[in-house]
Amino acid sequence: MTPILEIKGITKRYGGLTANNAISFDVQEGEILSVIGPNGAGKSASSS
Repeated sequence: MTPILEIKGITKRYGGLTANNAISFDVQEGEILSVIGPNGAGKSASSS
């Protein structure tokens, strides 16, 4: 089955702190996905 969303190798850094490193996942049609974690864990995709 072909995913409707593919995320490959995403890294989020805040200065010298790496919050997430090389995150990859696929989302299939009909699937529900959530990203959870504490404040400062790098969940947001805002650019700085």
